[in-house]
Order: sequence, then C-alpha cells, then structure tokens
Amino acid sequence: MLLSELQYAALLSYASHGDSASVQHSRDIMLTLKRDGFFQGASNRQILASEWVAQTIQRNRSALPFASFLSPDTILVPTPKSSLGKEVAQVLSRVRPLRKAALSAPENRPLPKEYYDSMEVQKLLPEPSSIVLVDDIVTRGSTLLGAASRLAEAP
Repeated sequence: MLLSELQYAALLSYASHGDSASVQHSRDIMLTLKRDGFFQGASNRQILASEWVAQTIQRNRSALPFASFLSPDTILVPTPKSSLGKEVAQVLSRVRPLRKAALSAPENRPLPKEYYDSMEVQKLLPEPSSIVLVDDIVTRGSTLLGAASRLAEAP
C-alpha cells in the first residue's frame, strides 16, 4: 500500500531550468554531489561531496530546518540505487531494475508505485522513534515515497 504523503526536507536545492550563471552553478553542484566529486573544504583542502554534506549537517545540525528529523535515536536509511548491483542500503534493496529517473523525460520518470514494486526490505529495523530516508537528489519524491511505503509495511 502506498503512503499518500511524506514529510521531507533538503540540505540543498538546484535549478533544473534556465541558463544563467547561478542556474549553471547549481547544476554543477548537483552533478558533483551525484558523482561524489570534490568540494573546496576548510583550509582550502579538497573534500568529497558526501563528506562535506555529512560535516555540514553535523556542524549546523540544530540550526537546520530539518533538525527535528535528526533525533538521537533516528535511523538513517539510504535509498537503493536505480538498478541491480552493488547496494548502498542495508535495509532496502532493489530487487528489480528500474529506468533511471535522471535520464528520463519528466513524463517517463518512474512513479512511486514502480519504486515500491522494485524494492524489498532486507533487514528488520529495531524499534526506532523515527526513520529518515536519505537520497542524493530528489526531483518529484517518487523514490522516497516508494521506499517509505515499503518500509511502512515491514513487520
């Protein structure tokens, strides 16, 4: 059963349309995150994008608009990649490949039900007070809604 709504928050956002310098800069940052490339960190040293995100959240945790999502007993669950293969998630895994939303026209992107049908719960979670799904780029939220629905019905 698919959930009808889901609370969400984002650390960053990017502009998907336009061609100004600031729009292009936001796309460059998005692609760096997608590829886990390097950002300029403190002391002018290069830092992996994923490490920069983790450090930024940790450093600004209480001031972030989604601070309430990150209680001490929150379990962070990464969403699985779009295809079968090496899995990042230890709770959710992809059991059927799915076309990549980032490479699809908006009208052809997978819907929440397709994400839901392509995943299964691999490991039962302890009784947390909250679960936070983590994804690198959220466009329409279909991956998150499918994943949250699959987790919601797990015993």
